[in-house]
Order: sequence, then structure tokens, then C-alpha cells
Amino acid sequence: MKIGSDAVLFGCWIPSDPYRRILDIGTGTGILSLILAQNNPQAQIVALEIDPEACLDARHNISNSPCSNRIELVNENYKQFSSPEEFDCLVSNPPFFHQALRASTPSRTTARHTDQLHWQNIVGRAKDLLMAEGSIFLMLPASEEKAVKSLESPWNLRRICYFQSRPDRDPHRIFIQLDRSTNLLVEERLIYQDEPGKLSEKARELTANFYLD
Repeated sequence: MKIGSDAVLFGCWIPSDPYRRILDIGTGTGILSLILAQNNPQAQIVALEIDPEACLDARHNISNSPCSNRIELVNENYKQFSSPEEFDCLVSNPPFFHQALRASTPSRTTARHTDQLHWQNIVGRAKDLLMAEGSIFLMLPASEEKAVKSLESPWNLRRICYFQSRPDRDPHRIFIQLDRSTNLLVEERLIYQDEPGKLSEKARELTANFYLD
């Protein structure tokens, strides 16, 4: 399964080291769990994935990580998932094609289409899994901005980052943080490359601990 630069930067954008119990919903290859484990050395992480084939990829990647003892891989549907302990952080890069052609394989369709897991379902179930002072982090298509800002939920939009591939292109992803605080909304912009083949200064700063020169 391919790992996108946007997913890597999303994981690096999430604040480092304030979290102790993290739920990664739809882990796929396990990339977000691995990034968060490195940035939150005290955290225990549950990596949730519905697709058995994706679980094989995630298990391989996690087992080869020095953080493997802190990541539990669970092959289960988020809609039925429960936990005896609450989490202080929920993260997800959920499927983002709502009305589009199906992929060539069932597993690829599951990974890409909202039929299995819409981001609003993640937010809706958060009350059952997340501590009152916890945070939700999602990576979404930029087209979801209006829906995010008009969402009626106990969770408030706290941060939004507009992610664009280059300075001359429109944002194609948004990274968001939701919580129950009453702090003012913080809006940010993150550019991946200043020009083809050259990471922006901010992208280099965020990923410094993950990419080899």
C-alpha cells in the first residue's frame, strides 16, 4: 500500500508528546501509528484496521519498528470497536471518495471510499472513546472545509491547516484538530514543496526526524 507525503506530514503536524493513549482509526500501513509512537514516547497506541490485507502490511511495518511494543494492531470495524479505557487522542486519515468509481479490488475500495468510514462517523462515536479533554485529528479533502466548519458537535474546531503541494496550487487537503475547549480557532498553511524536488522549510522542519538526508 502506497504511503503519501500528505499522510506523513499530517502525522508530523500533530503535536508531539502530550498524549498517553492514542487510537489510530483505519491505520492502513500503520504510518500514523509509527510517527505518533516516535513523537509520543510514553504513549500506548491502538492501530485499528478493518481490512485484513492492510493489517498484514501494518503488522509487517510495526513489527520492524523499535516502538512495536507500544502499538497494538486490531483488525476490527470502528463502528463496533469498544475499549475499557478511554483515549486522549483519536487520529484518522479516513477514506475520502464519496461518489466516485469503485477501485479494482475490495481492499482498495475500502481504503478509499467513505462507505465504510465517514469522518463524521468518527466524530460521532468519539464521545464513547475519548476523554473529555482529548483531541481528534483528521486529514480530509479540502472540499470538506465547509462541512467541518458547520459541524454541529460537542467537539469544536480548534486548528485547521491548509495543505498544498506547491505555492502556486490550491490546498487539496486540510488537517484539523477538534476538542472541547473554547480557545480561538488557529488557521495555518503548509506547503509541501517550494518547487519540484525541494521541500519547503516547514516541511523539512516537521519531518526532520523521519527522513534521511
